[in-house]
Amino acid sequence: MQAINSSTPFYTTNSHSYVIGRPYQQAVHYTGKVKMVYDVSENSRLQIQYAIQNNRRQEYDRDKPLNDSLAALNKPEFLFDLTTQTVDAVYEFNRKGLEISGGVSVMYQSNYWQGRYFIPNFNAQNIGAFAIAEYNLKNVKLEAGLRYDVRFLEISRLIKGKVISPAYRYQNPSANIGATYKDLVPGLNIGLNAGLAWRPPTVSELYSNGLHHGAAAFEIGDTSFTAEKAYTGSAVVTYQANGIQLRVMGNYSYFDSYINLEPVLPPTLTIAGAFPTFKYRQGAASFTSVNVSLSVDATKQLSLFTRNALIWAYSHATNQYLIGAPAHRFQLGARYSFADRKWFEKPYVELVAAHTVRQYLVDEDADYSAPPPGYTLLNLEVGFTAHIRNTHIGITLAAANLLNTKYRDYLDRFRYYTDAMGRNVSLKLNIPFGDIK
Repeated sequence: MQAINSSTPFYTTNSHSYVIGRPYQQAVHYTGKVKMVYDVSENSRLQIQYAIQNNRRQEYDRDKPLNDSLAALNKPEFLFDLTTQTVDAVYEFNRKGLEISGGVSVMYQSNYWQGRYFIPNFNAQNIGAFAIAEYNLKNVKLEAGLRYDVRFLEISRLIKGKVISPAYRYQNPSANIGATYKDLVPGLNIGLNAGLAWRPPTVSELYSNGLHHGAAAFEIGDTSFTAEKAYTGSAVVTYQANGIQLRVMGNYSYFDSYINLEPVLPPTLTIAGAFPTFKYRQGAASFTSVNVSLSVDATKQLSLFTRNALIWAYSHATNQYLIGAPAHRFQLGARYSFADRKWFEKPYVELVAAHTVRQYLVDEDADYSAPPPGYTLLNLEVGFTAHIRNTHIGITLAAANLLNTKYRDYLDRFRYYTDAMGRNVSLKLNIPFGDIK
């Protein structure tokens, strides 16, 4: 608790260095994708895509092993390797305002781990089939979708010298239906949507039982969890005319078996020290949110905008607001667009003030540290598209937290120990290789 109560990180050095020492994570991601598109007829086509991704993460603790021989090897305390392969086939048909698409999706996933136990080895397969229809009338758009998924999960654990391999099977439908009425008055659209969604519990939610180095926390799962099921409804109003763009969206989702990771007191004492403990819990919960965005063209070059998100996450199992839900956020910004030049186009500069309020809804005594104060960040972005030898290259220079404001974010687990990142300047280049000649 000394580290949590300290105003500065508990472990610091007096010298500055760019060398990343222990504790740290080393992550490598490899991805590949192949896509085929076949035009079956003038109104229909078939798409088939294969993708593979490998994620390899190594986590190094602050202290090396006490054994000199093991310490000299400098091995990670935890290694996690995850490979995911997917195959998707989609058939699309379009005729006289009717758009229909359907297909199948197959996923295979496997992982293994080494070092300190956190989650077991597992293999997972998912097979899904879906159909989506959209019908456009003069002023009305109707949408409907249906999907059915089956997920298989096999765990491999070594317990007292024996390999235990429990298997799970989850299956459920998902559905969605919606309607949009366009141009109720010129530029005004209204949409309504209702849906049924679900997801199976993850391996972490079922079997976590150890130190999560990346979050500096001890996490505990529960093998009795069932699949999450959600019933959703939303309404959206949009208006676009006379230099004004307005979007107001309200959403309500009810979960009969929501899974949430919550702090558990006191901390867990391990050989590596004491760590905050978090346990996955399941119960009925609801999420209510309102999102409002407004943009006004003050002049041909200058636009003023605001984006706001409010959310209330409530646990019906405990009759309290959910721990770990986002706080309300508000943004106010301005964007100035300059005239195009011979060798570049769409130059702009954008300044945004983003305010996050303090998360005042949760029980402060149920966490290791009370929610931090609200904060306001100033973000600056400059960008344009350059023409270089018949290639269009997007160039963006951004400065997040321009004023280097000191703050801590409620959703950041490291807020227990240290402030969030200060000023961060980044340069982004977007080069479409297909255009290079």
